[in-house]
Amino acid sequence: MLMNNTLGRLLLVVILVFSPTACSFVVDNEWKTLNKEVVLLYQEGEYEKAAEVAKRALKAAEETQGKNHPAVATMLNNLALLYQTRGDTESALPLYQRALKIRKATLGENHPDVAQSLNNLAELHRLRGDYELALSLFNRSLEVWESALGKNHPNVAITLNNLAALYQAQGNYKLALPLCKKSLKITEGALGKNHPDVANSLHNLAKLYDVQGDTEAALPLYQRALKIREATLGKEHPDTKMTLNDLKKLPRPRDNNEEKLPPLSKRALKIEKEKSVHSASVAALNNLALSSKAQGKYELALSLYRRALNILKETRGENHPDMAALLNNLALLYQAQGDYKEALLLYQRILQVEEKTLGKDHPSVATTLNNLALLYQTQGDTEAALLAYHGSLKIVEGALGKEHPDVAALLNNLARFYEIQGDTESALPLYQRALQIREGALGKKHPDVAALLNNLAGLYETQSDNVSALSLYERALRIFEKTPGNPQEAALLNNLAGLYYRQGDYESALPLYEKALKILQEIFDDRHPHIAITLENMAYLYDVMGDAPKAAEFRQKRKRQSKI
Repeated sequence: MLMNNTLGRLLLVVILVFSPTACSFVVDNEWKTLNKEVVLLYQEGEYEKAAEVAKRALKAAEETQGKNHPAVATMLNNLALLYQTRGDTESALPLYQRALKIRKATLGENHPDVAQSLNNLAELHRLRGDYELALSLFNRSLEVWESALGKNHPNVAITLNNLAALYQAQGNYKLALPLCKKSLKITEGALGKNHPDVANSLHNLAKLYDVQGDTEAALPLYQRALKIREATLGKEHPDTKMTLNDLKKLPRPRDNNEEKLPPLSKRALKIEKEKSVHSASVAALNNLALSSKAQGKYELALSLYRRALNILKETRGENHPDMAALLNNLALLYQAQGDYKEALLLYQRILQVEEKTLGKDHPSVATTLNNLALLYQTQGDTEAALLAYHGSLKIVEGALGKEHPDVAALLNNLARFYEIQGDTESALPLYQRALQIREGALGKKHPDVAALLNNLAGLYETQSDNVSALSLYERALRIFEKTPGNPQEAALLNNLAGLYYRQGDYESALPLYEKALKILQEIFDDRHPHIAITLENMAYLYDVMGDAPKAAEFRQKRKRQSKI
């Protein structure tokens, strides 16, 4: 994936269903057989094959059952889910809508299958950034589930989980947390404490603590989820690997005592002491290196990465794809140390490995070129950065198409590059094209669209076109206001307040800063840097308004914050 700053989010549950109970009269069973194959392929991660079989299942169900039969709704649901899994929300939407319409007409408004359709449609709208509609649908789904199946049914837990994910996407962790806990309690009570669905709930709750920086709370939840998944799904299952990966990224306590190291770190040490050359030792060493880096133990991390690279080289060869991943982690370590020369050499080596093993036009090559461009930019090598950006953009456009969201991400990076260089004329059409792509792919009300509107507004402000900047800031704010309590809304309020401040309209700026501060204080603790910036901005504003006591009050708040 191209570099993109996103909040960590919960695992979402969109329900794939088997065929309903057979009708009392004899019918062609082809659609049932095909649907079982769809479910199997889906569980194996063969989404494209599953989609082709799902189309055949839908056609067979329509021909034998009629176009408005509940079995057709089931086939529509499954095909929609497969499109959604592949990122094609436009194709999924009308299928989910048709399935819901059929189920309401044939089964009634309060049937559990209607709740399932409402849940799936709500999740699709969440993905498309229409949080207001998603919230309404999730709540209606929850109402039907509880009425039809009782408040402690596992399906109730599913929708509670999805509601939590919606609130987390809005940055409203306070509302998300009790929903996650309630979902876990219901799932444990209904299915037992070692069921795979319990692992899902544990992982989601851990992730929620993780994104808030509460490592102590997240760690045992991740570990328990991993234990369940290894026992029930196996170590090679994607869900198991996902939990293990999130656990690897979790910062570890600063403690050199081996007995107090987390289990994964102790496992890494044990494997290394035994001089194993199995691939597991590479993963374990990588994990321990990540832990050491998080603790600021750069030299230890460096030696661990080097040992992992040596083992991989001996067992798999220099051109194995895993080599590029390890080298990338090592490059990031060098960047953290400020050793850009070594990081650059590694990125160039990664590029050679990826081009040889994956081909020069693979999206992974584009990602490395993008990272190289950012590194060149940090070093002030604008010519090399520009060349790398254009190379990355060409590959992504060729591999994924010119209207893919990853193209928009690269155009945004390239526009930002030109903007930093003071070349706003070159930056403007790139921001505009990126905005057009995101609006086409995600819809005009998606938060990612609002982020680009914010960037474009900033550019107009740099060009002294305050009228255009104000219009775009306000449009972006209207998008974010549909997700109240979102930290991105607070950032935008700060930017808009800054525009009014620079225009001398202090009366308009003040309530925007106050609202931004209120949002941030509801979401983050007092040590968060965004709160510090807002306090400082308000102090400056009160200075120019001639209110010295108020300015001193906010500077004192800022000073106290820095001591926390």
